[in-house]
Amino acid sequence: MTGIREPLTGVDWDLVRRWDEEYYAHVFVTPEEYQHRAVARTDGDHLELADGTRLLDFTSGLLCVNAGQRNERIASAIAEALERYGFVWEGYATDYRARAAKLIVEDLLGPDDWAGRIRFTSSGSEAVELALLVAKLATGRPNVISRDFAYHGWTHGALSLMGLPGSRGILASPSEAQDIRRPPGIPMPGVHFAPAPYCSRCPIGHTYPACKRGGETLACIEATEHVIRTVGADSIAAVVAEPIFGVGMFHPPAEYWGQLREITRRHGILLIADEVMTGFGRTGRWFAYQHHVDAAPDLMTIGKGMVSAALPAGGLVIGREVARMMDSYRWETVSTFSGHPVVMAAVVANIEWMIEERIPERAEELGRHLGTGLGGLAERHPSVSDVQGAGMLWAVELVRPDGSGGRFVEADRHAIPAGSGFSPSLFVAEECAKRGVALATAPPNTLRIGPSLATIPEVLDSGIQVLDAALTELDGRI
Repeated sequence: MTGIREPLTGVDWDLVRRWDEEYYAHVFVTPEEYQHRAVARTDGDHLELADGTRLLDFTSGLLCVNAGQRNERIASAIAEALERYGFVWEGYATDYRARAAKLIVEDLLGPDDWAGRIRFTSSGSEAVELALLVAKLATGRPNVISRDFAYHGWTHGALSLMGLPGSRGILASPSEAQDIRRPPGIPMPGVHFAPAPYCSRCPIGHTYPACKRGGETLACIEATEHVIRTVGADSIAAVVAEPIFGVGMFHPPAEYWGQLREITRRHGILLIADEVMTGFGRTGRWFAYQHHVDAAPDLMTIGKGMVSAALPAGGLVIGREVARMMDSYRWETVSTFSGHPVVMAAVVANIEWMIEERIPERAEELGRHLGTGLGGLAERHPSVSDVQGAGMLWAVELVRPDGSGGRFVEADRHAIPAGSGFSPSLFVAEECAKRGVALATAPPNTLRIGPSLATIPEVLDSGIQVLDAALTELDGRI
């Protein structure tokens, strides 16, 4: 799995190390903990380190390189756009921006008959901020509902929606004193949290499917409606929700999204679907909400896969009803890089390639193969308690291999990354890296698996083989 070739010439990698270690503000670790790993090249499903080591990227970056690294169609489009453009701000139109907007609103979303307009941003986090702004402008209401274990980005409003306490931009000391510094004002006023539809260990103590009242309504939906009634439906602008939890890393039960859509409609509340991680074919549909009938959102945030991470990009799709209201006003806001022509050229190339390659169908087929392989790991390893997935987005739940079903980290998705405790997901990631596979981990007891949508079954098999070996090592940690 681990391939070595000659290091890239013309780069002083010792100097790169010094500058990186001395000047960059790193995330997740202190300077003393930081391990310098320079990537010299990317190629298809692989990262090539400065020393020539090749790693299979089994989470496609951060669930974003949907079309694979250095996709030829996208790279050519970027080069062509650079021959024509430097910078154009969003007060002007370009052919690339017009084409990108049409492809998303009409070609991808047209059959669902809800999308009206789109505005582009530079990231998924910005798209979430924009969605909050639009929802509050459209409704004139101050409150928003998020959910436990949700992930929506790193900017102020997005962090406020975060249902993962350890990911709210905190400072966490590595010492055993576990000193925590939380950014004041986050969550911001007006954000309320509903229970997550996490059936493996229900946060409100139920068991699926016995939790369904009358055999239909999920207990977590009833609890969400209770929050709505308590806060006051006429004061709530929107419910913000990922159809599948991309960092919290689990899949809600099949009934959940449709029931969430029904209660938001009944109470006159906008539904914002955060599809930054799940969009553009990742789950076997163009967008994850499409796994459900008559469950389109009112607003939808996008990013990552819309450009396969070739350049920074995000966006907000605005439903027709909200778009009609906004069209009667002047919208006093501007973003420097919104609709940047070179980025839009990459978006167009990415989407046109995905349409031609029938990427959602490909992801669904590859996902069946991946799911079979991961299911086999669950049968062979006592440390694997559950495997969930759709398309090319999978979660593997880890437990102590002593038969107790207990977690290695009891706090699980409420864990704060302080101190020096053992993290099974980091342990497995490190074992995989030794064997040539890169994993971007999520919660401490859960593995996040999401290869590119351009991969092939043989590559998936090689990644599963490495996971198998890494889990064998975890099985030995009783």
